[in-house]
Amino acid sequence: MTAISVVDIALWDLLGKSAKQPVYRLLGGRTKKRIPVYASRLYSMPLDELRVEAQRYKDQGYKAMKLRFGWGPWMARRERSAMLNWCERFARSWATASM
Repeated sequence: MTAISVVDIALWDLLGKSAKQPVYRLLGGRTKKRIPVYASRLYSMPLDELRVEAQRYKDQGYKAMKLRFGWGPWMARRERSAMLNWCERFARSWATASM
């Protein structure tokens, strides 16, 4: 899926350069004055490493973070439970510190 996204973005970029227009204009124009952004982690990693990376995003001023975990039939119920517990604790601490 990542490869498809790369091709899609590259094609929009080429079209924008060819038309000498920003891509947002090709897609219909600006719809908002400001667009909120979030940090994104697209691949699973051990929780200790994720904790460090999440803190780095928070220190950089991000207010939200998107994660993709390696859930599936291969992940033991115990691991899923640990991941969910960690996410709940992290979300609470992030929200408290951001207020």
